[in-house]
Amino acid sequence: MAQESRIGQAIFGVTGIVVLSKLLGFAREMVIADRFGTSWEYDLLLLGMAAPVFINLVLVNSTNLLIVPSLTKIKTETDSVAYHRALWRIYSTLLVISFILTLAVMLLSPFLVRVIAPQIAPENYSQAELYCRLFALLIVLGFSESYLRSALNIEKNFLYPAAGTVVINIVAIAVIYFFSERLSVMAIVVGLLSGAFLQVLYLLRKLAGGKGGIRIKAEFFGENFRKIISVGFAVIAVEIFSRTYFLIDRYYASGMESGVVSALNYCSMLVMLPVNIIAFAVTAVTFPFLSERASGEAAASFSSLLKTTLRLLLALGIPCALFYGLFSRELVTAVFYRGAFDNQSLELTSRILVYLAPYLLSIFLYAVLIQACYASGRQKIVLVFAVAAMTLKFVLAGFLSDNLGLIGIPLSSSIVQAAMVAALIMVLVADRKIELDRSFGDVFFKTIVASLPIIMLAILYQQIFTGDDAGSILYRYRILPAILITIILYLIIGKALKLPETSKIWEMLLAVRKTR
Repeated sequence: MAQESRIGQAIFGVTGIVVLSKLLGFAREMVIADRFGTSWEYDLLLLGMAAPVFINLVLVNSTNLLIVPSLTKIKTETDSVAYHRALWRIYSTLLVISFILTLAVMLLSPFLVRVIAPQIAPENYSQAELYCRLFALLIVLGFSESYLRSALNIEKNFLYPAAGTVVINIVAIAVIYFFSERLSVMAIVVGLLSGAFLQVLYLLRKLAGGKGGIRIKAEFFGENFRKIISVGFAVIAVEIFSRTYFLIDRYYASGMESGVVSALNYCSMLVMLPVNIIAFAVTAVTFPFLSERASGEAAASFSSLLKTTLRLLLALGIPCALFYGLFSRELVTAVFYRGAFDNQSLELTSRILVYLAPYLLSIFLYAVLIQACYASGRQKIVLVFAVAAMTLKFVLAGFLSDNLGLIGIPLSSSIVQAAMVAALIMVLVADRKIELDRSFGDVFFKTIVASLPIIMLAILYQQIFTGDDAGSILYRYRILPAILITIILYLIIGKALKLPETSKIWEMLLAVRKTR
């Protein structure tokens, strides 16, 4: 119970910092929307940066999923001096590889831009290639951030690395706000790269302050590096296939009307807000514990922790997805509706967001399921599923966009991600890492009941707000009381229904309050 209380307190601590970070992240996106809207200029930047950002996302996620179990095992099998020596040697070796990858992307930028956006005008290729080369620097910076954050998480230090995202957002907002008129979209490039660099320095300062300081020494043939590489290819391959969704989306969207690429990007930002705040906070804390309990005598506690985490994410993901589906227009209005983001941008973006609501719930569950599979050593079967999911996504996106138009792109993502979640659950059930007992059905039913006020509130809003006062402050930020009412009623009804997960939330809140 003491450890569960400690995990709960860590989750709420990380959540608080992530909320601040994501609010700043949304402030950044609001500044971008105000200055550039869904203009072709911003579309071109997004198409140019697509390849390096894709590789950055692959490295950031695969590094965390690979390093946490690997370093946890080294830490438990060796002494402190040997562990820190291995930590820095692995980092140095992978850093060299990330530098080589960065240079490769810079050299291949003409090819990458033409593959991702074959339908843009020839005169725009050179500018898109420049964006691709500049954003290639995010590859080495993203890897460093993910590795250093993972190493701190293994030490059960969750708050300091979580605050690193605050650094990048503050810098990016300042640069974009003050220099966008002079630099245009290039201000976004400068702001994000500068912020990412400072974020890495921020994390290095903390990790280097531990035992032995920084010891940079690449070791390509060391035993620990060979072990990581032996499973690393499967993990990276899974992330590559999983992250192709947004590349596939932009491939099909580049041939549609102007602004679709930007609208997809804005929707991605909105969808990832609750994922990064809630799912990230939960899984960032539970992953090191799952890695410690993955085998041996702790297998029973692994199953218990996984079930608890899944039920918690289910109880939080369902109301989030329902809210996004019913309040998509209100969410887009509050965050982006200003400046160059006009009524056409609002209609386009809110229409896409509706069909990403099921995707949101699937991502909540996927976040912990993928970690459980990796902690259990099931990288190869996950890779098979990832290849199948990417193939299905490409075919389905093309088919649905041809027959349904714009909405076919987000709808294909929701369908494929739900199928991936089902596949991962089957693997864990077959391995007896988790049992789908009645508690999951109980959580699902009670969560649906506790979420009914969201539906009633959406109906009420349709009657109150007709759109005639779209320019007023009340209309623009009408989502805020809806969010507050939804959270309060959900927790109260959940408590009355004896929904275990809402009770855990109350208990963790009280535990955090007592520690202050």
